[in-house]
Amino acid sequence: MSCEKNTDRLFLNYWDKIFNHIYKTNNNKDLFNSFIPDGYDIINNNLFIIENKKDIKDKINAKKQLIKYYNIVIDKDEYNFDEIYLIFGFGDCDKNFNYEIFIINNEGKLIKINKTLEDIKENMEIKEDFDENEIHKFNQYMWDNGITLNKSQKTLFVASILLSLKVDINFLKDYDIKKPGFIIADKILELIQKGYNDETFTNQFKFIQKSLKNKYLYDLINKIYIDVKKYGKDILNKFYSEFCKYDKNDDSKIGVVLTPHDIIELMIKELDIKKEDFILDFCLGTGSFLLEASKYSKNLIGCECNEERYALSKCNFILNDLDYKNLYYNSCFNQNFQKVDKTIINPPFSCNCPDEEVEENITNWKNYKEEQKFLLYQIQCLKENGLGACIIPRSNFNNTVKKTNEFKKELLKHIQILKIINCNNKVFYPVSTECSIIIYKRIKSINEPIISKNVKIIDYSNDGYEINKNIRYKIKEPEIKEQIRDLDYNDDWNYTINILNNYPDIKKLILKNRLEISYYNILNKINKIDNIKGLKEDNIIEIKLSDIFEPLTLKSYKDEKNGKYPLYGATKLNKISGYCNNFSIDTYNSNDLLIKLYGICCIGKTGNGGAGYLNIHKGKFAVNSTVLPCKIKILLSDLNLIYISVQLHQRFSRFNTFTKDKLNLTVNIIKDEKLLFNDDYDLKIDIDDLDNLKIKEWKTLKIGDYFDIIKPLKIFQINNSNNGNYPLISSSGINNGIVKYINDYSYDGECLSIARNGSVGSCFIQNEKFGITTDIILLKPKNNIDLIIWSILINYYLSKKYNYSNKLSINKLLNEEINIPFFEK
Repeated sequence: MSCEKNTDRLFLNYWDKIFNHIYKTNNNKDLFNSFIPDGYDIINNNLFIIENKKDIKDKINAKKQLIKYYNIVIDKDEYNFDEIYLIFGFGDCDKNFNYEIFIINNEGKLIKINKTLEDIKENMEIKEDFDENEIHKFNQYMWDNGITLNKSQKTLFVASILLSLKVDINFLKDYDIKKPGFIIADKILELIQKGYNDETFTNQFKFIQKSLKNKYLYDLINKIYIDVKKYGKDILNKFYSEFCKYDKNDDSKIGVVLTPHDIIELMIKELDIKKEDFILDFCLGTGSFLLEASKYSKNLIGCECNEERYALSKCNFILNDLDYKNLYYNSCFNQNFQKVDKTIINPPFSCNCPDEEVEENITNWKNYKEEQKFLLYQIQCLKENGLGACIIPRSNFNNTVKKTNEFKKELLKHIQILKIINCNNKVFYPVSTECSIIIYKRIKSINEPIISKNVKIIDYSNDGYEINKNIRYKIKEPEIKEQIRDLDYNDDWNYTINILNNYPDIKKLILKNRLEISYYNILNKINKIDNIKGLKEDNIIEIKLSDIFEPLTLKSYKDEKNGKYPLYGATKLNKISGYCNNFSIDTYNSNDLLIKLYGICCIGKTGNGGAGYLNIHKGKFAVNSTVLPCKIKILLSDLNLIYISVQLHQRFSRFNTFTKDKLNLTVNIIKDEKLLFNDDYDLKIDIDDLDNLKIKEWKTLKIGDYFDIIKPLKIFQINNSNNGNYPLISSSGINNGIVKYINDYSYDGECLSIARNGSVGSCFIQNEKFGITTDIILLKPKNNIDLIIWSILINYYLSKKYNYSNKLSINKLLNEEINIPFFEK
């Protein structure tokens, strides 16, 4: 090997140590035409040209060659480098290897600069995007090696590595793979305590000294160290944030429901933070709100009473180079905060926080509990005209409970409401509490509430996100609805749908109602054959499943991240199980005419909820292994498919799965479905005449003008009622509201039952002795009206307007108006 080649080898190794990759030595005709320098590299739009020689005495020749390469490059119009560095490398052994760096000045002269490559890299903004696959690989390594600590400890385990590298990027040089893990763990604790001098903070990392997992510390630190060399220290925060996001452990183990980033951005944007503003979050959690706020102001104040979450939030601050001197480990009600310009919180919804060392009680926060207390305390921490943002359960803004109205009355003594944003009910998954965001301005506290004028009420329920494998993914842009209202303390502060703008297809609703009643009758027939008048024995025929369905062999798939094709599995309802990037079949482009026409039927093979159920799908979609896909040889009605589903579901479960050979079984189907409708109710509208039904006009009618409230004899509890023959009606949206049969009843006579809770607005006709729970309101017609039409439309309108977080009261129900059609005779 020649001596100059030794120089090449030494420089390549040195370059690799600095930039974590070797420079290029191949010919690049686009840059240098037919000439070939000893090396070149392009980093962040900076060009490095390298010429190596054996000795320093060859410097003149090297400079001539470097200038030649430089002139070739700058003559090319397509290149516009920020800087071009010309590097002369010399020395044929470790002892005498060195290099000099030159640039060409404005006068075209070669100038030596007194900088090292480390200096250039340090001053160079790292523009290379961090490859998130590094996080996945790292997390997979932990998973493969059984590092399955609970979420908070696992995150702290990784944070301890990042923090120690933050204090001393090269501390690993004193160790090797053979060094016992506990020694490295001790060093990590020493670095954290030395760097941050906070005993509460350091104590959260002490578990790694005794962890069996610390035998992997050297490998883990080395993996991150390589990334730091490549991307710079800034990736410590990126690594930490992305690791938290993709950690395979259960998020709920952290003991707090993290606020999704889109909600954080939305709330921070509403606060219009200025550079000079002081920002407070006293329910700090992991510090996400203040981290986002730091883009606009560095005056951050935070407080957290949980040791682990305090440590996690401090990690966020340290790794993002933020000042953490105003982070407090304390109960917020024991910490006297300065009055701030902006404040933002996502408080715990079930915390009484008995500690109350703060004496000031301007907003009467001491008179309230749980999230109401936090919001009132937050208001007290604001300067006059300061802005606040708070996440709070929607139930606090209803007007059905006296105590809730008293709370709203207190709020309006201290704030002007600017916006209320109703979130999707799964935004804080796995917690299902429906939440709202209140944006407000602090006013001077007064004795009586003031109506908030021109408040924007926003429906953000269609936020464009979906839950897939417990992770919330964005699949489209949000669809936002807005209304402007004046809000008094006894109003409902949530977004309300103007149901009177809706005129539904009444024919379809009547048919749907009839099918639901028939389905209810079928279910009861299976359980109690003699109880149903409509389903006559001569109306039932027996048929082989193989006469209806022919099994298909399709490739099955699993749920995938960011998939675009719907994935179907065994389910009672026709719901999507997930998405994947491939499809099992495209029915519209099938060569089989029956598949093209009817789609395919998926029969649930397993699962206590989905085994035996039939669902038909069309278009491009995928199936998983829990269903048997079949070609449809005879098209059956929805009602008969339901009937077959119910029969098969009684026979099959996760312990007795449905397989291809079970297509030899026989099932019952209904020969003449219209016979089912004859004896159910005394209909004023004949099903056969629906096609000829003509609406003369729609009228807006008030429910209280046509119905009276029934006070039942008795109210029952589901679990405390003995079995019997009387249906018990509760807050179910199916099966006519029946949840079980009991041995006593509440009312005897024809009326409407309406759910005020649970499946709010669900309305059914009851015309025999039955019992009810506290979740039901009973309505008796004042005169001879068509109960079928009223029940259908009460259900249609009120179930759209009300929900679990916005319950239905008797007063609301009686004052509600709905559209009722009047037909031509």
